[in-house]
Amino acid sequence: MADLGKVTGTITSLEMVGGTVGAIVSGILFDATGSFTSTWIVCLACSVAMLVFLLASELIAAKLRASVAGE
Repeated sequence: MADLGKVTGTITSLEMVGGTVGAIVSGILFDATGSFTSTWIVCLACSVAMLVFLLASELIAAKLRASVAGE
């Protein structure tokens, strides 16, 4: 809990960078292919990766809580 502000700030900053870079990359992919299909594929892949990391973070947090409670 002591680092909650730092973690929240870091995540928010990364989201802002992702939004900015994502818009630029989306335009570059459209210019290169003439279609947004490749952008949708990249977005789908990123969504799957985010889901995997979210599920992994839940498992890691549960193990961390258990180890802290056991001390």
